Amino acid sequence: MKRANHNKLKLIKLIEMFERDTDEQHHLSMRDILRKLEANGLSAERKSIYSDVAFLQDIGFDIEIIKGSHARYHLVRRLFELPELKLLVDAVHSSRFITEAHSKKIIDKLMTLVSRFQEKELNRQIYLTQRPKSLNKTTLYSIDEIHHAINERQQISFKYFYLNTKKKREYRKEELTIHSPLALCWDNDKYYCLCYNEKYNDVNSYRVDRMENVVMLDKKWHDAAYDIDIDSYIKGMFGMFSGEKIRAILEFDNSLVNSVTDVFGMDVAINENGDKFSVNVVVSKSNVFFSWLMQFGTDARIVSPDSLRESMAQLLKETLSHYS
Repeated sequence: MKRANHNKLKLIKLIEMFERDTDEQHHLSMRDILRKLEANGLSAERKSIYSDVAFLQDIGFDIEIIKGSHARYHLVRRLFELPELKLLVDAVHSSRFITEAHSKKIIDKLMTLVSRFQEKELNRQIYLTQRPKSLNKTTLYSIDEIHHAINERQQISFKYFYLNTKKKREYRKEELTIHSPLALCWDNDKYYCLCYNEKYNDVNSYRVDRMENVVMLDKKWHDAAYDIDIDSYIKGMFGMFSGEKIRAILEFDNSLVNSVTDVFGMDVAINENGDKFSVNVVVSKSNVFFSWLMQFGTDARIVSPDSLRESMAQLLKETLSHYS
């Protein structure tokens, strides 16, 4: 092997060694380093390793040298701290829109960012919760195509399906759906694509794991799509389903402050009134909103407007009729 290539390969192996075989609890001595290089068919002198380590430190690798009768080396800082990586691994593992196989593939890649000792620690902490996972193997590729289309302000085509009682796919319509994709949003452990619908001059949301054959078209967004305030649209949504936006005053028991701020955010103004409080917010007039409110029973109610109160009362009557 040419000397120049030998030195390049030696540097690559040293980086791999520090990243995978060391951490704050596990170190390598000079003898360890030389032995590992030799196992990979690379010869080296101590002097050249000192020089290589100094070079890696100069270009940003946080390699600490613990001095003593036998100096020891280890990598201190990495791209992600262990708790940060734990969060990422948990998010991927528990995500319902990623298939089991794809989750494993992504987690395996994340594991390469820590030492092999930390990898074992992370693996021990992954608990199988038996949560339902998506069966759509193309979801990640759809996300990539949608991201590209949003960045390029291009329209997309796709087919959208639902599952029937036999758990088979049924398509909303035979022909392809063509829309201007505005944003991708993660809500309630599901990924949605928000699209401008030219036919109805409105924004619709689509579950990404129910979108098939997503293709970016050589066709720019519809003109009206550029004027949509997507942030305001998202804030007024519940469960990411379309519905008439309406301003409402809602009253809650004081014990529900956390539940309310989880939905409306920390900026929502809370008006206290004894053991209750009220908020003035924009909501979607939909069954998703009503269902969210119903879970609190008599600890929550719609104060105004009357039209929203009447819609809630009607839904409660219809629900009660199923049990009468």
